[in-house]
Amino acid sequence: MTARVGRDRPAVVVVLTHLVAPLAVFYGLRALGAGPWIALMAGTTITAIETIFTAVHRRRLDTVSITVLAILVISAGSSLVTGDARLLLVRNAAGTALIGAWLLVTLCLRRPLLFDGARMFQSAEARQRWDRRWQGSSVFRRALRVLTAAWGAGFLVDAVIRLLLALTLPVDLVPLLDNVLLVVTVMVLLVTQKIVGAHYRNRYGLHLRQGSSDQRED
Repeated sequence: MTARVGRDRPAVVVVLTHLVAPLAVFYGLRALGAGPWIALMAGTTITAIETIFTAVHRRRLDTVSITVLAILVISAGSSLVTGDARLLLVRNAAGTALIGAWLLVTLCLRRPLLFDGARMFQSAEARQRWDRRWQGSSVFRRALRVLTAAWGAGFLVDAVIRLLLALTLPVDLVPLLDNVLLVVTVMVLLVTQKIVGAHYRNRYGLHLRQGSSDQRED
């Protein structure tokens, strides 16, 4: 089965339309002699079309879709006024900054984002077990909050690096490095998550995987 983002958005589609296709279009148009602004805008259009199509198909605009479209419109409009292609590059830093900030904000809410994010990929029965673990284990709640904080901080660091790349390096180099940075950031965070998970498993007998049962609860 294809991995999914949300419940009906194949992850491969998101990767293709938000990462691979814009990169291919940008470098393809640059090779054909197009200016950096035109090449970046063409790639951005693919992302916007996919986001709008998904919203129409689902008959609703979720927070993620609204955020993506807002960033695209603001960055495109600003760069159109100034003629500066770098403003289109900065949108990626804005996107990861918003993700990181929202992850941290959810620490102040009833449940952190990682809890609800995990539920999106579960069956109804698995969601019930997940909810019971949240209600019954303070260690489980603390672990998910720690992981949410780690992912939030990681994306904020990613945003700072991405902003520096966009403002200092040659425009033609930044789109490629943006994608490389995303892979590095996610890999580092996954390793961090594995280390944190091992700590809670060894110290508390807590298994964070969705299908696992805790050996002891607090």
